[in-house]
Amino acid sequence: MKFGLDSVTVTYNGMHVLKDVSAELDGTVVTVVRGVSGAGKSTMLQLLHADMLPTSGNVTIDGVNTMRMRSAARRQHRRVVGLVLQHSQLVSALTVSQNVQAIYAQRGLAKEQAVRNTLELLAELGLSHCREKLPHQLSGGERQLTSLARALALEPQVLLADEPTSMLDAEMQVRIATAINARIGRGMGLILCTHHESFTRLLPDHQKVWITNGMLELTDPTAV
Repeated sequence: MKFGLDSVTVTYNGMHVLKDVSAELDGTVVTVVRGVSGAGKSTMLQLLHADMLPTSGNVTIDGVNTMRMRSAARRQHRRVVGLVLQHSQLVSALTVSQNVQAIYAQRGLAKEQAVRNTLELLAELGLSHCREKLPHQLSGGERQLTSLARALALEPQVLLADEPTSMLDAEMQVRIATAINARIGRGMGLILCTHHESFTRLLPDHQKVWITNGMLELTDPTAV
């Protein structure tokens, strides 16, 4: 899957979040996007997920302009591209297990298989102990992990993730990297926004992208 940004600008309340960004991103490989908080990383991921449209310019997914995508095409895109944002988007009335199981059900898995897959995925991510908790009963790190579990339950072609380990300790970062790397090994692409070098060192060789002042560069000027 190929993503294109052509002179993309996103403006909120007269302020530029992204300004005149042009780039080609390969969704079949691993790309790490670096930048300080507020640099526009989350906005870029939402553009690639077709959750939002640019104020000006064009975003393309495999050559298709998101401005011209019908609702059905957007929904299909989101079925094969997982998204994890810093502010978890969980269904508040469902338990952790039910939140993840709902994704498998949407994919058409039979209930028994959906339950089995959910339990296996929660165990893999270290969430078994809170599978019956509701979102408001979770810590920030547990909410992050549950959001990641929902994204991985899609078995996505590409995972878009914004600071997915910001609230996790070093041991859990290794665990999450292991889970993500296993899927990369099976062909999943990853576009990861983070400023945590400790986590990116756990990933395979990757392209580095730097966002600063709403601009995007295809090399990280701070890389050593």
